[in-house]
Amino acid sequence: MNGMTMIYVCADGGDGTAGKILSPTDKLYACEYKIQIIDREKHDELINFFNKFDWNGLTKGIAMKRLKQFHIIEVLKKNFPDLN
Repeated sequence: MNGMTMIYVCADGGDGTAGKILSPTDKLYACEYKIQIIDREKHDELINFFNKFDWNGLTKGIAMKRLKQFHIIEVLKKNFPDLN
């Protein structure tokens, strides 16, 4: 095993779940993102970040309340500049 992990993140924010890390038992959402974490050492830090970041605040001004891929990339690059 190469240490790579995957997390699934909800992109729908209408019910306040934008940015929520999904478990296999969570209900299906209309839009989910699969994020590959290659750096095993950053795994816990990224999980904590996703759980604490105000994703709903980010989508506040968006009519559909849905995270786009570029939102996630922009936030991660700003908060983790050493990630590829």
